[in-house]
Amino acid sequence: MGHEVIAIDTLPESIDAAKELGVDARVASFPAFDEAPFDVILFTRSLHHIRPLRTAIDQAHRLIKPSGSLLVEDFAYSDTNEHTTAWFYRLLQLLEACNVLLPAEDAFGRKLLKGGGDISLWRDHVHEINTALEVSQAISERFEILQTEVAPYLYRYVSALVEDSEQGGQIISRVLDLEQETGREGFLIGRRFVAKPKTPGGTASI
Repeated sequence: MGHEVIAIDTLPESIDAAKELGVDARVASFPAFDEAPFDVILFTRSLHHIRPLRTAIDQAHRLIKPSGSLLVEDFAYSDTNEHTTAWFYRLLQLLEACNVLLPAEDAFGRKLLKGGGDISLWRDHVHEINTALEVSQAISERFEILQTEVAPYLYRYVSALVEDSEQGGQIISRVLDLEQETGREGFLIGRRFVAKPKTPGGTASI
């Protein structure tokens, strides 16, 4: 679409896959990654893992042009409630009964199926990741958050359990549609933030 994109990941196989699609992809970690200032920096399903969190936000602020944007697509893992987990577990059971799920023993969705959808499975790793509130607070220290919204997220777990095929793509798409239609405040665990860098005076540069 005419944009120059640099993608980073710590897994060489992910980088190789991106390069096959023509992306300038590099094996790197954040916040160690350094480059000339960007118009946009996107964190997708990664910021909850990066610690120290504020060091990462400081580096993002340094790497974004004053008129640039920070986009964060993440999730509120610790906000998952029993209604959410029960709904998703029943959905996984249905897909399993239809014989469309791969064994994928390490996939989180498979662990949920084996564990009967117990909400404790969702809580086990909360202490190891940054919460959505912590992410929001850290962003707001260096950026002005212009937009925050809830979004679907559970469908991503299904993507690790279906074949990389047309049918698999259709399944993921249908699960996404269902999650969007069913979701409501307190149900959707995805989080999206759009922010602009604060100037030394404390306001965003538009």
